[in-house]
Amino acid sequence: MLTAVTDYLHGIDIHISKPVSVTKLGNGDLFHYGWNIWNHFKPVKKNKQEDIAYFLKTLFAQPLKKVEVATIRKKLTFSEGKYKIKIENALRL
Repeated sequence: MLTAVTDYLHGIDIHISKPVSVTKLGNGDLFHYGWNIWNHFKPVKKNKQEDIAYFLKTLFAQPLKKVEVATIRKKLTFSEGKYKIKIENALRL
């Protein structure tokens, strides 16, 4: 997964031979994960949220197979409910 994030940062189209499967995270957690990545790299990449939505759809193909890219983009910061992955406005690495 780290390679995919690095490829995203460098603008390389990701081609996942084996999409990541998740068992203990819901779609909302995956959306938050994507938003945190997008927000952290926003000053460097200056990319659109559609880019991170496509990245998530590719990386997590199985759990997001029935979710449209536009829906993912709209729900990146969705906060109703309980999530394991929290929105981080200032991600620390």
